[in-house]
Amino acid sequence: MSLVPPPKVHCPLQRKKSPSQSLISDEKTLLSLVESYPIPTHTKLQYGTAGFRCHFSLLSGVFVRMGAFAALRSASVNGDHIGIMTTASHNPEEDNGIKIADADGGMLCSEWESYATPLANASTASEFLKLLHRLCKDLGVSSSSSTNHCDSKRNKMVVHFGRDTRPHSLHLSSLAMHAALIVGATVIDHGECTTPQLHHAVMTSNSSRLPTLLRSWHSSLLGVSGGGAGTESGYFDRIVGAYISLIQTAASPNQTSVLKSSKKRKIVVDCACGVGGPKINIINYLLQKICSLTTIENNGKEPIADPVILQPVNLPGDGPLNFKCGADYVQKNGIPPKLYKPKRGNDHQILQTDNILYMASLDGDADRIVFHYQSNNQHEKLFRLLDGDKIAVLVSAFLQTELNAMSEIVTEVNNLRSGVVQTAYANGSSTSYLKDVVKSEVVVAKTGVKYVHAVAKEKFDIGTYFESNGHGTILFGSRFYRIMEKAKAFFEKHNLNSGGNNISNYSLKEARARTAYHRLSFLPILVNQSVGDALSDLLLVDAILHLKQWSLVDWDKIYNDMPSKQLTVRVKDRSLIKIDQRDESKVLLPSDFQPALNAIIQSASKSSRNKSPPSRAFARPSGTEDVVRVYAEAPTKSDADILATEAAILVHSLCNGVGDLPFPVIGRSKL
Repeated sequence: MSLVPPPKVHCPLQRKKSPSQSLISDEKTLLSLVESYPIPTHTKLQYGTAGFRCHFSLLSGVFVRMGAFAALRSASVNGDHIGIMTTASHNPEEDNGIKIADADGGMLCSEWESYATPLANASTASEFLKLLHRLCKDLGVSSSSSTNHCDSKRNKMVVHFGRDTRPHSLHLSSLAMHAALIVGATVIDHGECTTPQLHHAVMTSNSSRLPTLLRSWHSSLLGVSGGGAGTESGYFDRIVGAYISLIQTAASPNQTSVLKSSKKRKIVVDCACGVGGPKINIINYLLQKICSLTTIENNGKEPIADPVILQPVNLPGDGPLNFKCGADYVQKNGIPPKLYKPKRGNDHQILQTDNILYMASLDGDADRIVFHYQSNNQHEKLFRLLDGDKIAVLVSAFLQTELNAMSEIVTEVNNLRSGVVQTAYANGSSTSYLKDVVKSEVVVAKTGVKYVHAVAKEKFDIGTYFESNGHGTILFGSRFYRIMEKAKAFFEKHNLNSGGNNISNYSLKEARARTAYHRLSFLPILVNQSVGDALSDLLLVDAILHLKQWSLVDWDKIYNDMPSKQLTVRVKDRSLIKIDQRDESKVLLPSDFQPALNAIIQSASKSSRNKSPPSRAFARPSGTEDVVRVYAEAPTKSDADILATEAAILVHSLCNGVGDLPFPVIGRSKL
């Protein structure tokens, strides 16, 4: 029995004869399906960064329409694979949503976002079909005078489907699959999977779009059956295999065995009662399987690697999804997650090291991760959070070290532009550390993963981004791959021409440069190149800490975060709040809001004078729901709490807040 079953493939429905030879296989059946699931009256949906997301009861009609829409998107890119993920990520369990993965594995391109919104909001089934025909015509794939052309396009539609563990996800996903099959697409159903796994499956299925390094990778260590492109087993083969290969580089050039930690690394993983839990179990199984393998060089006495031990908690069914647990809850509230009693088995025997509990928290669909630790010392209770900003600093510093080492021998590396993309939510201390200590280039982008992802891809050859909420990745561009190919040729040639016995300063530099080359080669395999991925990021962080021989405590000490506070205010209509597109920390409308907020910030700075850096705060409307998010930083925690409270009250007062003032007026506040 396979550890990871292959996805189910469903062939398109039989094409019915149609005088128009439309791209759509069976218009009558599609029209009937759309009519059966109307869009609720007075519902207005907008495709945003998170796709369509709201209460699950409003989404049946949207899923039907988007199933057909995704099939046409596949046709528009000559049959390249597209994906649909059913999830509401970190939202409460009663919400759901639909995200479309584009042919590169990333988010749906902005042009097609503009097509999705009117299709989802069409008031009737006939209006929806008219819009669909118009889209087909604009794409040049629905000409009735070119039957062969239409049929060839129709036969090249492929849509992948994945879903999270919400009780309504299976039904909603099935509706979208049915619509895609009616249109004429081949459907590949991955069942319950993480959002990044679905994106990864789409990315690797369209292999012609990938660089050679990503196409050719295969790990012989794992023995995972069916580990091909576009499969879950292929995903695990890549990220676990690359992780093991990376931590194996901990051995020095003259060692034959791996560098082992003085104490076994253990991380308890809070899975938010979501889909990440079963996947952590698979990763842990594979890691412990590798521990049973030994090296020939050491006469079978030493393990080939020293992987981390992962202990998943808060699995599906243990508690409500994302409720008082998960990455979003921990990061927003700055407190540990609730540990629910397991649905099956005995209570947790939580793994600890020296009375310190090392943890990571995923969100409901496992595309975000934050780390944290707690001291269980009887005399002191300590909780420390390491969020996306801390991850960005750790990763960027590691990249800079390896690039510097490799550039000692392969000078072309100096031509690579490496940097970090942050948003207004990034902690000020992280930005200062990146610029002043790591010496990394930092670019600020609009908030939202589609914006930071695009900037990382466009601005850098190696672009790192991690939003404060823990969503992030490293993107490697074409110049990186070209230089790595040159480096590979150099090292192969140098090995052939060198006897290997001359231990000189140059050979030591070369050995270190070769190690750096290998480490950098493994990173694009380990780190998901399509979207932020909590599972691959978990392994990445552990690998870096292992190579540095650091614990989470050591990592935490590199700099101190500015105390911050985030609050959410519900408003009648978020569209009435306009921000400056060049600086989203500034509100343009209502016109009296920003001057009032500036006065509050100035007052806060005066009350905490002689403390640096200065306080700051901003308010920003959500891209997906009628809420305004408030962020505040100040030299002390109490100052940050007060500043956030005052800013939230201001939002409620001037931006049509809903309901009573939800925030207590504390401390020095005069509002």
